[in-house]
Amino acid sequence: MNEHLSEGDQAPVDLTPYWKDTIERHKLFTASRPQHRCVRWLMEHILDAGYSKGLFPGTSAYGLLISVPLEGKVNYKHTLHVGYDELAHVVNLNMKIWPTEQRSPEDSKSATKWSTTCQPSELIDSFEHFLNEHPDWSRAARNT
Repeated sequence: MNEHLSEGDQAPVDLTPYWKDTIERHKLFTASRPQHRCVRWLMEHILDAGYSKGLFPGTSAYGLLISVPLEGKVNYKHTLHVGYDELAHVVNLNMKIWPTEQRSPEDSKSATKWSTTCQPSELIDSFEHFLNEHPDWSRAARNT
């Protein structure tokens, strides 16, 4: 398994090994931060539901990045960021569609196409709701 896929690389047919690796790394990063375990629970749900075959995982500090391959290639332009907010004790989900390869801070606000905030206990339901609202993501996750 190529551990470091870049934008435009051919995505494997089954991305499950990347999820397993991401879960293990997330456990290491957040071992002393149990409040972040809700993000790991989402990762484990994605793995258990079989969504791991068609969605590509990544991490950003303590957060989870989920991308949908485009035409069989790694594509970071469509990314869902899932992160626990330690100050507010909530989880933020933000889907961004970046207009260009260069992801400038100025583009960040206009790139946000969907966002929600939920309690950690609601994260899996919020993710399922996200999939139901976004058919392209649902097709990739559910292989339909």
